[in-house]
Amino acid sequence: MTTISAEEARNQLADILNKAAYGHERTVVTRRGKRIAAIVSIEDLELLEAVLDELEDRADAEYCREALKNLDLSKCVPWEKK
Repeated sequence: MTTISAEEARNQLADILNKAAYGHERTVVTRRGKRIAAIVSIEDLELLEAVLDELEDRADAEYCREALKNLDLSKCVPWEKK
């Protein structure tokens, strides 16, 4: 992974984008030595989003399992009685 300053990124943007798009090279952009952004290929971004979606789905499923454990079935109304 390459790290460059924001000024260098401005001057080399076309090259950085090509490296990300075709070479799958990741570039971290810094400002005053602090990491502020990253340039990655669209495939890397889509993979990251898929992983995050999966993690959110798992967290939602765990929340539902816990909620069902604490459900008081005596307060539930069967469909037949509605």
